[in-house]
Amino acid sequence: MKKYKLIMIMIVVLLIAFFMWSKNGDGVTVQKYVKEHYMSDSLISSYQTGEDEQYLSESIGLYMKYLLLGGYDEAFREQVDVLKKHFLLSNEKGIYIRWSLDEHAAANALIDDVRIIQALIKGSLLFKEQEYQKLADVLRDSLVSLQYEDGLYRDFSDWTTGEPAERITLSYLTDDFFQTFTYTDRTETLLLNAIDDEDPFFPEYYDISKQAYHYSDEVHMVDQLLIAANIVKRGQELPLFNNWLLTQLEEEGKVFGRYDRNSGKPLVLYESLAVYAFTYDYLLLIGEEQVAERMWNHVIELEKSIASEEEHFFDYILFHTVNDFSTAPL
Repeated sequence: MKKYKLIMIMIVVLLIAFFMWSKNGDGVTVQKYVKEHYMSDSLISSYQTGEDEQYLSESIGLYMKYLLLGGYDEAFREQVDVLKKHFLLSNEKGIYIRWSLDEHAAANALIDDVRIIQALIKGSLLFKEQEYQKLADVLRDSLVSLQYEDGLYRDFSDWTTGEPAERITLSYLTDDFFQTFTYTDRTETLLLNAIDDEDPFFPEYYDISKQAYHYSDEVHMVDQLLIAANIVKRGQELPLFNNWLLTQLEEEGKVFGRYDRNSGKPLVLYESLAVYAFTYDYLLLIGEEQVAERMWNHVIELEKSIASEEEHFFDYILFHTVNDFSTAPL
């Protein structure tokens, strides 16, 4: 009997090992592809062409999250080193994460900052590296000092003036945001008050100086899906938006990049892997697993048809985050 149990334990261990190997196989391939096609001296470019290169903190944060999900310690540390060497800028008021290495860029971006901070916190626990937690604490404290004013967290701070923005973009109020900060009640209220009983779409941001929401005529689906997910995760239901999205998928079989706010009709005919990644995540969030799986079959075929030189890193890494770790929320 003991011998039988031992054999069963060994089989289970081997199955787990095989699962981890097969799961990590894609991750190794992704790392190799990123290094060969997007990286230059460990910096991630937005496109593969080498022309008009742009290096963003967004790319670091998204890649850190992918590496964290796969448990890739060495590659994760490499990106932390890139962050420290190239993207951190300090002055007497605090430490900024530059949103771009463009010499004219003079600000940070809240959504990218909190994504990086949470990756560092989780990386500290997973890889048992205390320096990641220390860096996360410094970055968080700087954000509170630089961008928290009158009970609200702002989009960014301009390091040339030291002044925070007069707006808060609703798509920035992600789980990472709420996990990073305390005293978020007033900011959360702005998010939840953005629901309209007649309009399936949401305002893009709240203008603090005007004390009013801003509504664009064109709605970008990455923003809309993020805002919807942010609201649902705070306990609110969105029947109008859900019905519009499910109708799009049922009637068109696709979700496009931009729509007209008034008519709800697409303004472009391009399909974005990033839009589909956030759509997949949102469909799982609202319990539409079968719709999500059917849609993702289309996305897999779409990804094969995209010319590599036209694929933005944002689309590439979000597609693979979902494809390789489909149960992990974006």
